[in-house]
Amino acid sequence: MDKYIKKGMKKLFALTKTKIKLAEQHKTSKLKPAPLPLIKIISAKELFTLEDAKSFLEELKAELDFNSSVEVARTTLELLEVIEGVKWKFEPSRCFSQISEDDFKKLEERCLKENLELRFLFMTKSVPENAIGIYIGENPPSNAIFLSEVPSSISTILPYLFSSSYFSYFPKLKLRNVASVLGKRTLLNSLIHFSLGQFGSKLEYENQER
Repeated sequence: MDKYIKKGMKKLFALTKTKIKLAEQHKTSKLKPAPLPLIKIISAKELFTLEDAKSFLEELKAELDFNSSVEVARTTLELLEVIEGVKWKFEPSRCFSQISEDDFKKLEERCLKENLELRFLFMTKSVPENAIGIYIGENPPSNAIFLSEVPSSISTILPYLFSSSYFSYFPKLKLRNVASVLGKRTLLNSLIHFSLGQFGSKLEYENQER
């Protein structure tokens, strides 16, 4: 396992713990949505409350095998959703997904009609042509669809992708017609980019350096 990915994984565990503590300080008891859909799809577990999230975090920490790329990827996506599920009382709107289920259905219809690929753009400077670019980061380009300023929000769109016969080999948890484009190489961006690849996404780099 790449040391950069390991560092990203450790940072994500720490970030999840911090978000749970903030949720406790804001007297959060329930998760939104409940149960968390992505975790239910990946691990068949239902998380409804903050206490469920705390227990699940400890379970993931105890069971993770850093030598297994698949386990690292699965754990990454699940931790991202825990973060999204606990933060609803204290983060600004720009840190939440701007793409609703209805928005996604429209995107899916367009991709089907025009045979387009969906590309997640992690702090890129450009938007690819002949694809739908979903931008994650600050100051989104005008020709991209803005998801959120924070990368954890990608977990909100993944349940739609895994349930779509166009974007995945449903019911298998394997993506298709999806690409991840890594722009700015942060620990979390790199970890999520890697993890999407383990679930079948094409991996591209805006810059040649990896």
